[in-house]
Amino acid sequence: MDLNAADGGNRRYILVQLDESVGKDGYGTIADITRERLRRAGKQIVSKRTPDAPDIDTGFRSYHLDSSNVRAWDGTPDQLDLLGAVDNLVAGRTTDDLLVEMMLRLGVDLTTPLETREVAGSTLYNLAGTLFAYFGTDITVERANEVAKVLVAWRDEDPGDADTTVVVRDTGFVHSAAKLNFAAALEQAGFTTVRSI
Repeated sequence: MDLNAADGGNRRYILVQLDESVGKDGYGTIADITRERLRRAGKQIVSKRTPDAPDIDTGFRSYHLDSSNVRAWDGTPDQLDLLGAVDNLVAGRTTDDLLVEMMLRLGVDLTTPLETREVAGSTLYNLAGTLFAYFGTDITVERANEVAKVLVAWRDEDPGDADTTVVVRDTGFVHSAAKLNFAAALEQAGFTTVRSI
């Protein structure tokens, strides 16, 4: 970060650590200490900048290894388990969790620039125009149309050469008509790859 601040560079780096427990001064793991050190170093660099210096990005992303967000299929379901299988996602997972899993599944680099917009009560993610993701729930036909319009307009703001993939939560739609209308609106707008989790 110091070198980027000094010469206006755009160097990137990766820190990898085992989540070893330390139990020191409110920090549970080595990774917790590292995140705090990065925050403090970023604040120090920003505070030393001159007013005419270009902005510097001192932000970072932090990931940890976890199990899949998708429930494992039992293979021997009985009638009592059918209602439990309605939602295929593990309870308690966030939309950020779903996004990272889809990035990994689709081979999208975890350092890809990310923008967000709030649409119809949930977050619409845009990863450099190559991947759009919307994991909202209770999506009606009206909300599906609203999300599709915003998504198409956002893509058209900076139409790139890359094929764009759209990912949605499969169980997010109130009924199949909303899902079909959403898919049709995207197809009409030229999106060729729509996936669900």
